[in-house]
Amino acid sequence: MTVAIYGYLVTAKNTGTSNGNRMCFGTFLDYNGDWIDTVHFPPSLKKYPIQGKAVYKITGKVVAEFDFITIEVSTLERQHYRSDTRTTAFYNPKGSPKDNDYHSPFKLIK
Repeated sequence: MTVAIYGYLVTAKNTGTSNGNRMCFGTFLDYNGDWIDTVHFPPSLKKYPIQGKAVYKITGKVVAEFDFITIEVSTLERQHYRSDTRTTAFYNPKGSPKDNDYHSPFKLIK
């Protein structure tokens, strides 16, 4: 099954294939805070590299092996997003209630 999902990059582990090509494994958080595990094989990683911590649109095939679900990434698109004010140095916890409304890191900017 092919899916498209948005996720915030938590970490990526680079590794090499037996042919010496670069590939990686990624871990993302979705909007609900659930984990997304990805595998980026050399062709897709070369065409769609991970460009640092950000929200990405992940498109790929869902694969289940050994009771473990992962997405084999076919495309990866970095999205523009607004930071979560709760995690910035400039957040004022004593601000007005309007200033303290819930701000999701997944609010996409169009």
